[in-house]
Amino acid sequence: MARHARLNMTMILCLLTVAGWAEYATPEQTGFHHCVLIYDGDARGPEGFLPYVAHLNGAGEPDQWLFDAFLLCAHQGGPSTGASYHDGPTNREDWEALQDGWSVEGRGLRALQEAVRQAEATLGEREQPVEVVLTIPYPSAQQTAFGDVDGDGANEDLSREEARAAAAEWYIERALAQWEALRTSGLHLWGFYWTHEAAGAKDVEVVQGVARLVHERGHRFLWIPWFQAPGFRQWRELGFDTAILQPNYAFLSDHLGKVRSDRLVETAALAKGLGMGVEMEVGYGPERDLREREIFREYLAFGAPDRCGYQAAAQAYFQSVEVFTNLLHAEDPDARRVYDELAAYVSGEAVERPGALQGARVSLNGTPLATGAAETAGVPVNVNGAMLTIELPEPRAVGEVELGCVRGEAGWSGVVATEVRGDEGEWRPGGWVSAIVRARSEDGGLMSVIAAPVFAEDIAAVRVRADGSGTDGELMVNEVTVTCGPPRLDWREPNLAYGRPYRVEPDPERRYPDRGGMLTDGEISTEGWAQGRSVGWWGATLVVWLDLGETRDVERVVAHCDGGGQAAVNFPEWVRVDLSDAEPAAPPAAWGLGAPPARPTGTATRDAAQVRLDGERQAGDGTRTSWGRCELELGGRRGRFVTLHFRHSGWLMLSEVEVWAQGTNVARGARYACAPSPTEKEAERYADEGVRLTDGCVARGFEPRRVAGWAKAEAVVLTVDLGAARPVAEVIVHTL
Repeated sequence: MARHARLNMTMILCLLTVAGWAEYATPEQTGFHHCVLIYDGDARGPEGFLPYVAHLNGAGEPDQWLFDAFLLCAHQGGPSTGASYHDGPTNREDWEALQDGWSVEGRGLRALQEAVRQAEATLGEREQPVEVVLTIPYPSAQQTAFGDVDGDGANEDLSREEARAAAAEWYIERALAQWEALRTSGLHLWGFYWTHEAAGAKDVEVVQGVARLVHERGHRFLWIPWFQAPGFRQWRELGFDTAILQPNYAFLSDHLGKVRSDRLVETAALAKGLGMGVEMEVGYGPERDLREREIFREYLAFGAPDRCGYQAAAQAYFQSVEVFTNLLHAEDPDARRVYDELAAYVSGEAVERPGALQGARVSLNGTPLATGAAETAGVPVNVNGAMLTIELPEPRAVGEVELGCVRGEAGWSGVVATEVRGDEGEWRPGGWVSAIVRARSEDGGLMSVIAAPVFAEDIAAVRVRADGSGTDGELMVNEVTVTCGPPRLDWREPNLAYGRPYRVEPDPERRYPDRGGMLTDGEISTEGWAQGRSVGWWGATLVVWLDLGETRDVERVVAHCDGGGQAAVNFPEWVRVDLSDAEPAAPPAAWGLGAPPARPTGTATRDAAQVRLDGERQAGDGTRTSWGRCELELGGRRGRFVTLHFRHSGWLMLSEVEVWAQGTNVARGARYACAPSPTEKEAERYADEGVRLTDGCVARGFEPRRVAGWAKAEAVVLTVDLGAARPVAEVIVHTL
């Protein structure tokens, strides 16, 4: 299967070329190849820069050059206002503090310069100086008393465009003067970085103006937008010389992956088509979290020429404050190897994808699948309705089985379930996931990954079955991998709380809260999200589960939602509804452990192109706000329980769910539950999203993605809805 994957990824990239796609931003065009983001450089001495300037061997000695460019950023807020440099209302004092920190004796730029000298003592003089990129803070229009920058004694009001431009010009001039005073031999000022990661209509004028200021002074302008951020397609028109696109995969992989490795393929296709680079991202604690290491290795592996090919492009590297240093000094040998693999990647070597099935025997309905024969390699197989069996070379812990699916002209939806067995044991249920594979799109949508849960130790073999929901569409798979081992589990009988919805008091303030029954109260959005009738979720997935109270002949389900792009509010990428006679095994959920739920009595799917637009208007910032409905026809299928699965990007704003039976909306006032909970207004450090406390996954230690924490509450009340009156013997709370 591994060879199939490599050849098919090449086939996909050929499709992109045939379609007339452009090329990545090259190092020759850009002026650097591998640029690392350095936060809080004012706190780093030479020892803090050396592991980034050069790869350090086991003895702590440089043995090869590493990053050829350094982007100096700010992690903390400004010392005067406490506001974020990325998008907050910072002021002149904050901007001066940021610049001055780079010039501190023995720190910042001087420390970087010294680290280069130390590496040259071992490796010899660099052929080219190290490139330096300086951050330009975001001139927020919310700051009306920025400070005086033109000597007239008056505060600049950044709500005025000319004041935003004046502040940026003052900042650039001051930065250039400081750079000249440093006389930094061995370093070269590449240019400036626009720190705001989106460029909506309200920022176009100021961005273009800053670009002119940078170019007039002979320097270049860099931007690193988040995945499909406003303005990312227009990066050249905005005035940037180089743009590098964030995949955001490393930060959206909780709960079986809201985003999987197909995001790397999609990001690569978008970046290649637009002449951009691809950002490399690593989670916040890979030195202790195996899954975070696994994800970063996927970033490295997918960059290879026979996959996405972005290894040869200009790249930026996000590693929080000092993740790569933590990997260097990690006690876990596997974590240290990731630092070495990073250096291998930078030097042009291929990095093996984690989870590949070397030595495994794979069969489809009992027929062995070739894993290397030239005459059969490169042909995806249809697994819809089939049994895929993976016999591992030796027993191991398995988290998930990932199916790399090639998207065709038609989509696929259904349930993918796993069974597992040990060396001598019987087959037993592993887990299941409700999945959808959309049709191929021209925007890089050529691949999808389905992650089917296993979450078991000492597994010798896994069986995977894909059951399409009433469709005959093909599910074409060209790569199968397994992820690292599971957390400790507490889900099997008699845990009555497994998968059940729950409520936490005090409930944190939500940005767009459900004030009680809003999704079935009959109040439909008629003016867009700002009207206040919609509940909001930021992220990538949502499940809404409704109980109609009795079995009905359901004609259609209607989801009323907002879109248009204003404030990153978008219509869902797709919606699927499942109708069932039996209450789902673990509502509301898109996945579960154990046997899969009963096959739905009816199902339907719609994507963003099929949203029926009810109205729209132009917003003040040049964007649009829209409202509409997703209508999912079920043709009179009988069922009591309705489960809606949403996939979205940015904000999903949902105002109403209707279920129509015999001409009547029978969902009015119906009981429902949502997972995750509506997004908090101010995210807490260990925020609970309404899923993790009953998902059956128990942290082995301090694992931030699997725990919830409250810093301000004197007492927390957790209420779990068991669905019915049940005899309870004991209640167990797992704490750290």
